[in-house]
Amino acid sequence: MASKIETKKQQVKLPHGGHLYTFDKMSLDGTTKFWRCEFKNSVNKCKGRIWTDLNNHFIRLATPHTCPANASNVEAQRVKTTIKVRASTTLEQPSVIRSEALQNVPSPAAVLVTKKAANSFFSQSFIVWARIIWTLCGQNE
Repeated sequence: MASKIETKKQQVKLPHGGHLYTFDKMSLDGTTKFWRCEFKNSVNKCKGRIWTDLNNHFIRLATPHTCPANASNVEAQRVKTTIKVRASTTLEQPSVIRSEALQNVPSPAAVLVTKKAANSFFSQSFIVWARIIWTLCGQNE
């Protein structure tokens, strides 16, 4: 299963302590990354922030969270990223990708990966364009 978790805009999310963080900015000296809680723009406006080194190793919790930790959400996001990557890089059937991605996932996380959310990655236009881009760019790396 993919260890990387991505946003809808293909930005990396960092899991730590049952929360997901999105990259905010670098420190002025360029040695520390600052991350914000994924719910910074939600209704609750969570202020949770962490610092990591350049290799994304946790340094400290800079600001505590106002939102509850949810390890199931972290795992569900990981599964969604796996489905999205496999849908765009392989020629497998959507049902095969979905069943294999959900195979060893705990029940609370599997519930959060709804069929509608999983199927959104299988839209014909998404798969066609992703495979074209992967074929043209991805194999040359």
